[in-house]
Amino acid sequence: MKSNVNLRSVKATQAQLLRIVGSGKPPRNVVEMEFTPLICRQIMPFNTLNRYRSAKVSDRYSRSMAVGRFYNTGQAIIFGSDGTVLDGQHRLAACIKSGKPFTSLVVFGVNPAFRRYIDTNRSRSASDIFKLTLGIKHSNDTASACALIWKYDNLGVFESSGAGPSPDEMIRTVYETTPDIDDTVQQHADWYKIKSVKLPRSISTALHIVFRRADKTLADTFFSNLYNGEPCQHTDALRSILMASYADTLPVEFTYGGNKKTLRLALVIKTWNAFATNIPIQNLTFRPGDAFPEIVGIKEPLRRSHK
Repeated sequence: MKSNVNLRSVKATQAQLLRIVGSGKPPRNVVEMEFTPLICRQIMPFNTLNRYRSAKVSDRYSRSMAVGRFYNTGQAIIFGSDGTVLDGQHRLAACIKSGKPFTSLVVFGVNPAFRRYIDTNRSRSASDIFKLTLGIKHSNDTASACALIWKYDNLGVFESSGAGPSPDEMIRTVYETTPDIDDTVQQHADWYKIKSVKLPRSISTALHIVFRRADKTLADTFFSNLYNGEPCQHTDALRSILMASYADTLPVEFTYGGNKKTLRLALVIKTWNAFATNIPIQNLTFRPGDAFPEIVGIKEPLRRSHK
């Protein structure tokens, strides 16, 4: 089929796109075009045989589009030779949700039978992005800590079943706004080698950075006591509980439905609250149904149930 669309042009109009896709036999070629919410709604009916659409992914893309930080990276929207959408449904859905346009390469004419080979390679993780773009030594610890801080600042929780941040969001709103983050990550990597405390470095780094917002000196002293074993009623109690949590010897009053990450976050925060207010710890516990603790000394972000 000979198309009357000028595919040599740099831009393809929205009307041309619909004409190409709707023809049922689009030519095999590549163009660059701008997708608007209107055109995405009109294209969605052609998304007839695709994988399950993830709300987390489209929400993450949508946030980037809303602030004008979704770029044409060369990853194309792919249409099959039968006009169906083979790749790009999350970008199309994000455009509709954000109400903002985006520009992308568009590939036409791919054999629909090849959809089984699309997006089967390992995607780049946030840690990969931090290492490749910023050259960070402890990229995994840094990315994980930034994700926790972003969730706390934007969702009011450290853990959430909703959409997490994109690497760009973590870099722009957490990494670039925390001047001492590299030194803090390195400090916790060094402390972790002591093996006096079993606490994931991403959790300890994230909480250290957040606690510093309340009192930098106290936060530094708190974690120094915890890792270096300096005598302190608060951190001594926390250290023994954390070690027991890794040995699976915790009594039932310290369990939290089997979610050890939530348990450790809560116990560290409760210990910090007692330490920062100089109140002796009487009963350091966290059980299913307990309200997740607020952080003393910080103007809390929007609070939501901790899941």
